[in-house]
Amino acid sequence: MTALGAAAVGPHSVESSSRPGLQSFEGYAITCVLAALEMAGLLEALEGAGLRPPPRGEGGGEAGRLLEASLRYLVQRQLAFEDSGAFKLTESGRALTRDKGYLVWLAGGYGEPLRRLDAFEPDLAHVQWLALPGVDLRWLRALARRRPTVFTAHNVMLRQGPGRTNLWRRIFTAVDGVVVHSQRGV
Repeated sequence: MTALGAAAVGPHSVESSSRPGLQSFEGYAITCVLAALEMAGLLEALEGAGLRPPPRGEGGGEAGRLLEASLRYLVQRQLAFEDSGAFKLTESGRALTRDKGYLVWLAGGYGEPLRRLDAFEPDLAHVQWLALPGVDLRWLRALARRRPTVFTAHNVMLRQGPGRTNLWRRIFTAVDGVVVHSQRGV
């Protein structure tokens, strides 16, 4: 059974291959758990030396119990494992978290990252990559309304093709400056 092969429903485990709705929800649930850990600043520990939930009865309260339940869910899905009380990512979990920015976006957008950026108060925002240019244009415009913003165009015409020229023009005009790697990149 794969990491996405079974879905927990109450105290029972259901094979999700026979229930496509459960498999779809499971991907959403995993996305929400990983995005929540990232937005809480805890995913880095899970990616590194390991994340230890607070011991029961030692001030963790409801948040501590929710954290532990979330980590155990990742273990059930074979995305994490427990080692001497610390939870760490498996190789599958590491592969999935390489796209944590995308996971945060899927789970609820970039409202939280934009708020964090506002709290940091940078003089300039430099955007290096757009995972989904047609969708990312919305948050890019929101960012550019808040502060001067530049975007690095990493071979976008080679990567996206001439059929998306109008989209890239909208992206380039949404920001204050565009960085290119060469004269050919213009």
